[in-house]
Amino acid sequence: MLDLSRNQITNAKGLGNLRNLKELDLSYNEINTFLASSGLTNMTNLKTLDLSSNQINTSLASLGLQNLKSLEELHMYNNNISGSLIPLGLVNLTNLKILDLSRNQITNAKGLENLINLKSLNLYVNQINTSLASSNLQNLKNLEELDMSYNEMSGSLSPLGLVNLTNLKRIDLSENRITDTKGLKNLKNLEELNMRSNEISGGSLTLGNNNEN
Repeated sequence: MLDLSRNQITNAKGLGNLRNLKELDLSYNEINTFLASSGLTNMTNLKTLDLSSNQINTSLASLGLQNLKSLEELHMYNNNISGSLIPLGLVNLTNLKILDLSRNQITNAKGLENLINLKSLNLYVNQINTSLASSNLQNLKNLEELDMSYNEMSGSLSPLGLVNLTNLKRIDLSENRITDTKGLKNLKNLEELNMRSNEISGGSLTLGNNNEN
């Protein structure tokens, strides 16, 4: 494990020879791009990478992370990632189990559909306003934890496409503009559901085995 967090690092040159490294923490630095030149692409045994609280706003391809196929945890909390997730190039990181992209400016979650081993997805405090169905997240059938609180989702819960994510145990959709709880009927493993501060009203509660109309 190598911990270089809370410094003023702008690039990671000189790390490329650490090919057996399993964990790397570069959080709370000043990294923005060009990690490819640092040799990170050679660190193919890396399982945990923390790039939280940097200044990253470019694709994983330009960061040199697309070849890190052994990665199981990727933390990119509090960066400058905006728009769609497709340019991040996560498509190759199919062993990911934990992905934290919270506190960015992401507007939709497309580009994660290949992460079939993902168990925890954190998209807290972004600007997402599209459905999980249109984002193809219904493929993430091993997902157990989903946090999409403090986004811009509105309307019915049904289009979110949660119906196929039957392993979900914890969902946080608080601080959105969702108007009902439809779409949760099949989530029989659900242990925690937070929908605080939405726009649910009247008879719009549909949970458990209630019939959905």
